[in-house]
Amino acid sequence: MSSFTVNKAAGSALMTGVLLWFTVSVLSPGAISDELVEQGDFFRQQLLPWVENSGLTHVMTMLTMLSAALQAFGFYYLLRLPRQPGVADFALRFGVLATISGWVVLIIAMGIRHMIVHVLTHGIEPAMPEAARLDVGLTLYAAHVGVIFGFFALGAIGSFIVGLALAARFRGLLHIRVAGYGIVATGIGQVINLVFIEHLHDVDFGVLATASTVLLGLGGLWLFIVGYGIFRGHGEFTRIPDPDSGPARVS
Repeated sequence: MSSFTVNKAAGSALMTGVLLWFTVSVLSPGAISDELVEQGDFFRQQLLPWVENSGLTHVMTMLTMLSAALQAFGFYYLLRLPRQPGVADFALRFGVLATISGWVVLIIAMGIRHMIVHVLTHGIEPAMPEAARLDVGLTLYAAHVGVIFGFFALGAIGSFIVGLALAARFRGLLHIRVAGYGIVATGIGQVINLVFIEHLHDVDFGVLATASTVLLGLGGLWLFIVGYGIFRGHGEFTRIPDPDSGPARVS
């Protein structure tokens, strides 16, 4: 275990979390279709796949929580970078904390989703009428969507700041710099998409939801590249002192 250093643990966690996120995105029930949106009863229709596949929904919900925790664990490693004077270092640390906070918000949203499925399938109490279960489920779903918006907002702000800071700090590493600018672009895209979702109600919600999924996927790709850089100890990642393994070695 002595060869499994902190940077390898953090990089592995970040990459594994991203891969798990991709897996959940593919396998989770409840994909949005134009047909459901056109029916004008989006919220009720969105709940149907969760109820019809309640077991899979619970598993995917737990895996999403695990994915967020793993990504937060790996991203926290960036706070171990040696401090530097100037705004970039301060911005990097703020952006990392904002991004991790976003993942915490996502975990809370997944907890609400778990309760939504439980209420819709079993109710809060025995013999709870189906209409009452649906009313409570819709209320919880509205709260779930609001919390997800919070995740998008925190993630977009954190991504924009972290991406700029990484690109500025790792000028000598092309893949990290490209990933940094990619994270910036993803953050900007999420902000624009979030504004559309909240204020342009005439825009097809299915299109906006698909755009959000694509942006999260691109963000995951850039995070995977950063995780690989952390795992391999590229650049400054090799110069972070590890008290458990003695003086850091520069390769």
